Amino acid sequence: MAKAKTTPVQEEKLITLTREQFSKLVEIYSMLDNASDRLDNIDGDENAFTIGKQVGDACSDIISAYNDLGDIIDDKRDEIMSSFEDLDEN
Repeated sequence: MAKAKTTPVQEEKLITLTREQFSKLVEIYSMLDNASDRLDNIDGDENAFTIGKQVGDACSDIISAYNDLGDIIDDKRDEIMSSFEDLDEN
């Protein structure tokens, strides 16, 4: 009777975050939620200045979230890339 060919199971590498990085992710989540709420609250009854301020505040939160997320990704880039390289080799 032929034996079934077994493929070795490769352990997935984990990318860990520091408490500071995780806290920053929670802040980013909050910034994006606030930006979404600001944009959602624009109903068109406000004057152009008020609408512009709400859009500008939302844009500022989105840019801050983007930059903070980029910082975390840059901190982990080497770890992430080495994980992908390991997967590509197999």
